Amino acid sequence: VKKEFPNISLGTVYRNLNLLTDIGEAIKISTPDGGDRFDGRIEPHNHFLCEECGRLLDLDLDMKSIEEVNCLAGKNFDGAITS
Repeated sequence: VKKEFPNISLGTVYRNLNLLTDIGEAIKISTPDGGDRFDGRIEPHNHFLCEECGRLLDLDLDMKSIEEVNCLAGKNFDGAITS
């Protein structure tokens, strides 16, 4: 946004992101560190948050339970799964 609107304030960006959330055009994802992330993909889906680098990724998994997700991730991921 800063490239196209160099004078835009962070408050304006967050007000607009919250408006998009309110009208159903985005979803707000609260993270354990207290920060909020916003996602324009509004259909139900899961996310992966790396606690080390802070990256948030969409997970396209057709699983029946979070236990299955954790089991699959544990087999294919070197990090520690905390939740």
